[in-house]
Amino acid sequence: MWIFCYNFYWVSGFPMLENLGITNLWTYLIGVIFITLVPGPNSLFVLTSSAKYGVKNGYKAALGVFTGDAVLIF
Repeated sequence: MWIFCYNFYWVSGFPMLENLGITNLWTYLIGVIFITLVPGPNSLFVLTSSAKYGVKNGYKAALGVFTGDAVLIF
């Protein structure tokens, strides 16, 4: 059953933004996680931040990378 509300429609309790190209939230999230975990400059940045400034700042760097990749994929 589809419930339409403005530009959003709900599938399994998650709002989907079809107008922006996201038709399946789970596929989008798996893609974001995959691109974030693939070794590359992002991984080196997080490792360097963790080594220089500690674990707490390493987690902050990882969150920043994850957020940036999510925005780029979006």
